[in-house]
Amino acid sequence: MVEGNCKYTNGDYYQGQFEWYNRHGYGKMVYCKDGSSWEGEWRSDKREGKGILTLADGSKQEGTWVDDELQK
Repeated sequence: MVEGNCKYTNGDYYQGQFEWYNRHGYGKMVYCKDGSSWEGEWRSDKREGKGILTLADGSKQEGTWVDDELQK
């Protein structure tokens, strides 16, 4: 695993760990389109494990994510 950052062509920005060019490990993604951000665990470019999604209005969804979906 390596540490780094990536700015995507749509303006999104990721800072964290990568494995084989995929977000993998711990990192933070800022989504330019809606102003939200995700900070937590990644596996093979998907949100996987513990993390916090912060919406543009400041509200937060915290928990465990599996295959990019928050588990209820």
